Amino acid sequence: MLTVHHFYRNEMEAALEDNHAAIILVAQVGAQREEVLARRNVATVLLHLGDWEAAKQQVEEGLALARDLGAKRFIAGFLHNLGSVLAASGQRLEGEACLQEAYGLICESL
Repeated sequence: MLTVHHFYRNEMEAALEDNHAAIILVAQVGAQREEVLARRNVATVLLHLGDWEAAKQQVEEGLALARDLGAKRFIAGFLHNLGSVLAASGQRLEGEACLQEAYGLICESL
C-alpha cells in the first residue's frame, strides 16, 4: 500500500520534471521571466525533497536571471531560499547575509 508520504514524493517529482521541461522550453525562446518562475518552482521542490545541492544550483541560476531582470521580489525570494540552503548546509553566516539582503529588498518595496 502507498503511503501519503510516498504519494507526496511522487507528486513533487512529477512537478520537478514538468518544471525542468519548462526551463528548457522558455530558455529556448528567451522568456527570462518565465524561466525565473520555473527555476523558482524547481528550487522550491528540491528544497522540499531535501536535495540541497541541486536546490542551491537552481537558486543561484534563478537569482542571476532575476538580477538581470531587476526583479526585486524574485531576487528576494531566491535570496531567502539561498539563505535557507546555506544555513541548512552549515554556512550560517553566509545564509544570514542572504536573508538580511532579502529582508532589505522586501522593506524597499513596501
